[in-house]
Amino acid sequence: MIIRQMREAGLKAQVFGGDLSVLEFWKITGKAGEGTMYAFPRDPRKAPDAKEVLKKLEKSGVVIDGYTLYGYAAAQVLAQAMQKTDSTDPGKVANIIHKEKFKTVLGPWSFDKKGDVENIHQVIFRWHNGEYVEVGK
Repeated sequence: MIIRQMREAGLKAQVFGGDLSVLEFWKITGKAGEGTMYAFPRDPRKAPDAKEVLKKLEKSGVVIDGYTLYGYAAAQVLAQAMQKTDSTDPGKVANIIHKEKFKTVLGPWSFDKKGDVENIHQVIFRWHNGEYVEVGK
């Protein structure tokens, strides 16, 4: 809404924000969102291992935005960790997550001491014609 109101007021400043990878952004801003930029990890829909999952999700009618495949990968990590520990105990599961690597739809994931995924790299995106496109690192 703020971007739309800025444009309506005649302000043409370049907007650069945090994560704006959800499709609702364009629904709310419309053409006023054109050119808005943000940082986010690489587009997960382009991951080589994601093709099959994307087909299944699309067939099921799931809306695939910036978080969909990251959520899917996180669920894969959780399932694998519970399998490896043969437990749903949060302490045991968290302990194995911090120590192991996991095969996900987005490639191998491992975690640092804080619990952040180690191999996710931020890039810059720009909204154009209702879609976000990667513009650089």
